[in-house]
Amino acid sequence: IKEIKDGKGGVTYFKRKGKYANQKIKYVRCPKEFQTMARKDGYVMEHRLNVAKKMNRPLTRAESVHHINHDATDNRIENLMLFKTNADHKRYEHGQDIKPLWQL
Repeated sequence: IKEIKDGKGGVTYFKRKGKYANQKIKYVRCPKEFQTMARKDGYVMEHRLNVAKKMNRPLTRAESVHHINHDATDNRIENLMLFKTNADHKRYEHGQDIKPLWQL
């Protein structure tokens, strides 16, 4: 995984490998009220921050955000679902009847 600074200040991207290698993960500066979700450098994944803002609370480390259209660059709130754990997220992905914690 390689970090890419975009020069805009407050945004970084991580290149990935494997199935979704063409989709970079966007990190943004984390607001103080959601600081518990941030990395040590103060950045947080944008899709996690978007869900946290909508829920009006920080997400736990265990909670997993799913992109409905499988496009990790599409962080629109209507494209996101929240699962209690990554295990629930994976079971949902494999067709089990798992209900998300949250969906718009």
